[in-house]
Amino acid sequence: MKERILGFRRVWLAHQALEKSCPGAVDALRFDVQAYQGDLRALGLKDHELDNSPAFANWGISFLLVIQLVFSHLLLPPLMAVGYLVNGPVALLLRLVCWVFASEKKDYATIKLLAGAVIFPVTWLAIGMVSARYFDEIRTFYPTLPGAPWSLGVFCSVLAVLGGVLAVRNLRLAQRMRRAVRVRLTRRRQITAIEHLRSTRAAIYDRLMTASHELDLPGEVAADGRIIDDGVGSASFSSSAPPER
Repeated sequence: MKERILGFRRVWLAHQALEKSCPGAVDALRFDVQAYQGDLRALGLKDHELDNSPAFANWGISFLLVIQLVFSHLLLPPLMAVGYLVNGPVALLLRLVCWVFASEKKDYATIKLLAGAVIFPVTWLAIGMVSARYFDEIRTFYPTLPGAPWSLGVFCSVLAVLGGVLAVRNLRLAQRMRRAVRVRLTRRRQITAIEHLRSTRAAIYDRLMTASHELDLPGEVAADGRIIDDGVGSASFSSSAPPER
């Protein structure tokens, strides 16, 4: 955390100093960075994916993932079905609520977290209560069903929780695998564009390093890229430093 704070401080102080000394260069650099980000979005890639595919792009890991997905869908279909049927509509409702009330991305995450912490447990509890309430009716379809109404309610609530966890787990794995495959295909089909983006990124980096070379910034960049606190270089910019977070 200390290294991240120091890194943010270096970026902020360098930006403040360059805005005062050469605002035109900063504007040009900002324009090129935005264009670079736009090209990345057009290819559907992230910056680090220009150099390496996601971990799941390894075919051995992908094969193991497929085995896991097949295993869960073949051996646990009732649990998967319960997970999707109970939690799926709630997840869609939660997404709709976030879309209506969230004005910014951070608000979306906050609303999703707080509302989800309430809606999902209430749903699981409601499933248990409804199951216990209609215990006799359910038993007419499953005469061998043992236990009492309360035990059936607890069982159904736990089943809804486990099914939801399993459904989310498999959905995330499937999404990660799909992205890994798509990134690998993009890197193979768009070789020229990938090389262009790499050269653009290198040029932006060189310009940024050249512009900030003479600045007295806090910390020191080690050979491995880590930022080390050297205890000097922060006095001249301390008044304009952003608050630690």
